[in-house]
Amino acid sequence: MAREKDDSGSLDMLLDTLCNTFGGIILIALLLALSVEKKGAELKDKMRRLDENSTELLEQEFLDLVAEHNATVLNFQQLQLQKQVVVDEIETEKIELSELLKQLQEEGVSAELLAKRNELEQLELREEIESLEEESLTVSEDIARLETVLEHDNLAKALDKIPYRKISLPIESATKAEKINLILANGKIYPTATIERGRQNLDSTHINWGTDDKNRQIAQPNPAMGLDPELNKDAINAFLQALQDAPRQFGKEFFIEMIVFADSQSFTVFNNLRDAASLRKIGYNWKPITTLPVPFGVGTDGGTILNKGG
Repeated sequence: MAREKDDSGSLDMLLDTLCNTFGGIILIALLLALSVEKKGAELKDKMRRLDENSTELLEQEFLDLVAEHNATVLNFQQLQLQKQVVVDEIETEKIELSELLKQLQEEGVSAELLAKRNELEQLELREEIESLEEESLTVSEDIARLETVLEHDNLAKALDKIPYRKISLPIESATKAEKINLILANGKIYPTATIERGRQNLDSTHINWGTDDKNRQIAQPNPAMGLDPELNKDAINAFLQALQDAPRQFGKEFFIEMIVFADSQSFTVFNNLRDAASLRKIGYNWKPITTLPVPFGVGTDGGTILNKGG
């Protein structure tokens, strides 16, 4: 009988231990759930404030560009009116000169001298018209430049409004386009080459070039010259525009391979640059890295891309 009581006591102690263990696990799970929910709410609020601030800045920049464009158009219209006034004055003077010539011919004055005088006056008037036309051409070029800037700004706003996409596995495809490498590190973009007349040249502005102990060419990003996605939007858009225009202008297609350093800021830049390339129908690929500098040279022909490109 004593042994049966000992066995019963041991079973009770085991049950107590199991209950305490499960109770502790449930308590820890509840604490973790509360902590994750609070952190998620804070991150969501922070993202909302960032989106509001970014939208306000973009809207103000867009309004400033529109105001500058409207002012330039108004200036162009005023020049057109001034030109028309000068043309009207010239027509009036031509009529007066014709009447004067006719009157002087009737009075017996030399027609040759009158023609010479008329030619000189018309030459002076022609120079004045050419000067006005040059001013009009300059204003037209300013309008075209502003329209291009507005187009790029609208494109940037469209990119900023693209919602987060669900992650899906991309499908590689072969391409005969020429590869151009971009290093993404510390939240900035470092092009390794520039496009000039459809050809790549090593970029020594954003990259410090050298060789390693194996005599390989290596690229070290220049931190002071990296392209910031927020501060250097125009430079980034111009670079992508050059890649987009290359097939039409030079009959040569490029795709970008993004060398992405292992930090969260660089991965955010990669997502935005990937979306921008897809929107412009530029092929892309990427490769993760964990150390700098990177051993490689100018891009080569052919490779694989993760989208359809152009």
